[in-house]
Amino acid sequence: MLGCLPSFGGASSPDQIVMFGLEGSGKTTFLYRLKLPGWSTITTALEEVRQAGDDPGYHYEEFTSPYLRSFGIWDVPGSAAMIPLWPMFYRYVKVEAVFFVVNGSDAFLKKEDKITEIGRHIATLLNEDELRKSSFILIINDFESSEGEEQRSERDKVRRGNDHTNWQAFRDILGIRRFEEDYSNFKAVHMNCAKVSESNETWRQILSFVAENKLANSE
Repeated sequence: MLGCLPSFGGASSPDQIVMFGLEGSGKTTFLYRLKLPGWSTITTALEEVRQAGDDPGYHYEEFTSPYLRSFGIWDVPGSAAMIPLWPMFYRYVKVEAVFFVVNGSDAFLKKEDKITEIGRHIATLLNEDELRKSSFILIINDFESSEGEEQRSERDKVRRGNDHTNWQAFRDILGIRRFEEDYSNFKAVHMNCAKVSESNETWRQILSFVAENKLANSE
């Protein structure tokens, strides 16, 4: 595993961001929607790769922005086999931020065991010595609604916008307010990871938060 981690050093090295989450949360879609915004069939293509067994597991891409200049994002698998290996991605490389992506669909919201597992992972990561100064961004992925469009009331459409969201339900179930109160490096957001772009306001807020936390740690 250590052989897969590059050696970063020097002032010009990109800031490192590690992205965790259970399988099917939308991490890889999120990564490549940012990297390849013109890839319109990304969700279908990634599913075909997974079904064919050709997915290499983890993914890594580098980016630039006005906030962090240069940064890299590790997309780490959330399978039962890989979760015990998550620490390998932050104990040997300085991590500026952790992104934790949660499947925000209606179907996933009903999986109490998975929600409990997610809460446990979040609490563990927030208290890891190596990550105490790292920004922690919890991303609730607003999947398309499983309800037919005709079943949603006009009021619901106005309140939630074009994308269906279970944001408030996840805030309550995961106890997000408690994390926000207890950890100054913690931020929770929601977005449709299949529609993220560099100009997305939520994405800009995430990068700004990470940059501000990095500056605070350097003072």
